[in-house]
Amino acid sequence: MNEQSNIYVRVGSRLAECRKSKGLSQNQLADIIEIQQRTYAHYELGTRKIQLDLLQKIANYFKIPVSYFIEDGLYSKVDFLRDHMHLVLQQIKNDGIEEMYEFIKDKDFDVQFKVLSGFLLDIEINEENRTIRLKYYI
Repeated sequence: MNEQSNIYVRVGSRLAECRKSKGLSQNQLADIIEIQQRTYAHYELGTRKIQLDLLQKIANYFKIPVSYFIEDGLYSKVDFLRDHMHLVLQQIKNDGIEEMYEFIKDKDFDVQFKVLSGFLLDIEINEENRTIRLKYYI
């Protein structure tokens, strides 16, 4: 399998993950994004190229960045964030970014994720001792 087809399989896999996380059928999501179920099924299988504007529409619906569908390794970071947001927030506070901490500490995960997506360059995760190191854009 070449690199380009790997991207479409990855996008399809993440589309399915998002859809299932909301308890939606393929038909329901296809109706929401105003396409045929059969077309949507091809996107999930990675057998059809999805247009960027449609991918943006889906990302907007799930309140996540488009990059979630495309980038390698982002899924595990999203999972880690969801499960360990308190550690990320504590690290932000420890790193002396008090204003950011105060702004997002009481927000729901979707808001926290959106804010952090524009704020963090990378998250290094040490799985053995479950520690994190944050790299900031600022």
